[in-house]
Amino acid sequence: MGTRRKLAAGEWSAPGVVRIDTTTGKSFVLKVKRRHEFELGEMAIAVNRVVFLVEKEHTILFKAGLRRIKEISYPDAKTRGDLAKFMPDVQGVHKTAKHHIAIIAKTDDVVLLKDLVAHIGGRLPPKHTAWVVSSLLNLACFFEVTGLTHNAISPETIFVAPTHHAAYLLGGWWYATPAGSRIELLPETTYPLMPRSMATSKCADIRLDLESIRALGRTILGDSTGLGLVGREDLPKPMTNFLRLPSSGSAIEDYRAWGQALKDSFGPRRFMELPIASRDVYP
Repeated sequence: MGTRRKLAAGEWSAPGVVRIDTTTGKSFVLKVKRRHEFELGEMAIAVNRVVFLVEKEHTILFKAGLRRIKEISYPDAKTRGDLAKFMPDVQGVHKTAKHHIAIIAKTDDVVLLKDLVAHIGGRLPPKHTAWVVSSLLNLACFFEVTGLTHNAISPETIFVAPTHHAAYLLGGWWYATPAGSRIELLPETTYPLMPRSMATSKCADIRLDLESIRALGRTILGDSTGLGLVGREDLPKPMTNFLRLPSSGSAIEDYRAWGQALKDSFGPRRFMELPIASRDVYP
């Protein structure tokens, strides 16, 4: 919907704020740093919140996403302590005349991966791509063990904290589903990555998340196809080979193979600071 139509419908707000008028009569305004349209509505990023405004026609997906977040299970207290902080913390759910709204907490040092990559010129340095992919493969291992698939891992759904190398899977939960269940819908970003046998069976499994993580790695390096990565002097061959090859089909095996590829690419593991603060990405 264009700005002119939004004005006529009374839905428009200034670029730096989102006004929410709920069906229960409550109204509030959130100051936001960045707004992105996505296939179900709009995402607004504030200093310490991410707001998803999902159009009413996608009610079933919205409710399913919140249910999947609520049902995330951890095998033990240690796993919860290690991983829960990278999952969505839903702070509020609201309904307006035209949208379902979910408000997700984040810390002020966390930015959308897509925005970070755009800020630094369209590609992330290889060693920083490495920690993003490592973080996501670690989460994929957790999903595999607990029988969950996310199905929408991309630079548009992943948030990162550049200063301490952490990745948060805050977006895209509208497509999450238990492994083995039927896939009803996928976003345009991950649909082309689905293995042929999954497209035939329409049954969810971890392979789509694993292929999505490799595609994300290629994308943030500057070429989603992987063709442009071949021969680049700044990219070690073992790293490039991993990202261009199909997944093994096992998150645990992919995580092991990725660790070996990084060792072969960069040697012993070292922390390399990425000196970019959230205020640099979101002035």
